[in-house]
Amino acid sequence: MTGTLLAQGPRTVAAVLRVMGLAHEHRFERDHWVLSRGRWSGAQGPQILLGLLIALLPPGWPILVVVDETLERRKGVRVAAKGMYRDAVRSSKSRVATCLGL
Repeated sequence: MTGTLLAQGPRTVAAVLRVMGLAHEHRFERDHWVLSRGRWSGAQGPQILLGLLIALLPPGWPILVVVDETLERRKGVRVAAKGMYRDAVRSSKSRVATCLGL
């Protein structure tokens, strides 16, 4: 996970292993072969990490879930759920501003 978070550019298996300092290890290609052949889920990693973090919290501590409603301003044909949304940054109590985005 650390290598994936720190890798800049395309997050390929080789880039992750290089960030972890394993580029000069003996049998580097074998690690690459094993990791590139496996089926990895982008949703399962964060789920496991969240479970581990919750397990580290002392009992009785509240768990707060904070939602960020920042509007992502993107244009293009391939942007899913694109539409006119309320812009929380530009809006006030008296004026509602909308913006094209996601």
